[in-house]
Amino acid sequence: MIKANDYHEIIDNIDAAIVTTPDFAHTDIVIDLLNAGKDVFCEKPMAVTVEDCKRMVEARMRSGKLLFVGFVLRFTWFFRTIKEILDDGIIGDVLTISHKEVLESYHASSYYRRWHRKKENSGDMILTKNCHDLDIITWYAGARPQKVSAFASRTFFTPDKKRANYCSQCPAKDECQFAYRASGLHLSDQEKNNPTKYGLDLCVFNEDSDINDTYNGIILYENGIQASFELVPLSEIREI
Repeated sequence: MIKANDYHEIIDNIDAAIVTTPDFAHTDIVIDLLNAGKDVFCEKPMAVTVEDCKRMVEARMRSGKLLFVGFVLRFTWFFRTIKEILDDGIIGDVLTISHKEVLESYHASSYYRRWHRKKENSGDMILTKNCHDLDIITWYAGARPQKVSAFASRTFFTPDKKRANYCSQCPAKDECQFAYRASGLHLSDQEKNNPTKYGLDLCVFNEDSDINDTYNGIILYENGIQASFELVPLSEIREI
């Protein structure tokens, strides 16, 4: 096994690469790998700006290498079965698609205490989280989008100066449904024992966030199919 603190140190000794850095750090790494003649699998989303996505595509075209984006839902039994039913015409012609993602409350809130909470890092919730959904909708439609209209807002996870910056310092932590909990997370002992030191228990109502939590959009595809998408951030369970 080859280990290094800088990917440049091993780039000549690999056949291909999987890029799983935070969203904002994808672009330069992917371009360097493609320029070095490596096939690349990049975690979704490609990048947080259209300009960076274009740079990555241009690098792929110049290099002639493969660039995959990790839209893994396409490979799950559930979504593949739906795609097969649509393509086989079992339910007739597709005219409209209605897609809603309902996030479990604690899952949704986690985006407001991590690096995702800033648009400059994640491109907003619609990109870092819901690019999966938009990819599935477009896959089902089987055509390119022609027109898009969408609305977004931050309706619930708004800044609240009355709360402490970190859950460990907040007198309301025992009653707050969004209070940090380590269960289900893959953490080191140091992180579990001192979450505040590592910024893990940042209040989800912090003033530092600028991503939206509610979305509604409609899409018209080139083949005439119309689609709608809605993100609902607060539920007892997750639904798709």
